[in-house]
Amino acid sequence: MIRLLIADDEALERETLADIVARRFEHEVTIETAENGRKAADTAVLWGADLILMDIEMPGMNGLDAARAVLEQRPECKVIFVTAYSLFQYAHEAVHLGACDYLLKPVDPDELEASIRRAMRQIEAERKLERTEENLVRINDKIAELELQVEPLRMQAETAKKYLGPIVCAVDIAGAE
Repeated sequence: MIRLLIADDEALERETLADIVARRFEHEVTIETAENGRKAADTAVLWGADLILMDIEMPGMNGLDAARAVLEQRPECKVIFVTAYSLFQYAHEAVHLGACDYLLKPVDPDELEASIRRAMRQIEAERKLERTEENLVRINDKIAELELQVEPLRMQAETAKKYLGPIVCAVDIAGAE
């Protein structure tokens, strides 16, 4: 389940985005909302948001600063900016922050869904990679543990060969006569 945070200072925008997401991702996401940048940053970090739909122009802390604050503590979190501002400087800064997308209001529901799906695929791929890396660490730890168990057995075999070797040879020779 993906934890999706919707951050927008306009209640109608938050509700509209939440409604679109709830209808199109009914069993795939858990939704939380924030009405300003400071609350968005705090909620994303404390709640462990995987994906944020972030407005840019909000009172107190803007969406770019909020995203920066979140990404400092949760670099794996994905951000999609949903804003009424098509200013190059905003888009440029969003790209430098690693935003998944930059959508203009009023947002097209199909475009929003496609953007969220791309971000979700990226999140799932990163989670799968992390699980694979964790499994490799466990496998390497197990190999190291088994190697430690094998060494004493190897030493016992060498000792047995050293002392039992002449006896085995004598038995073979005696049996051959």
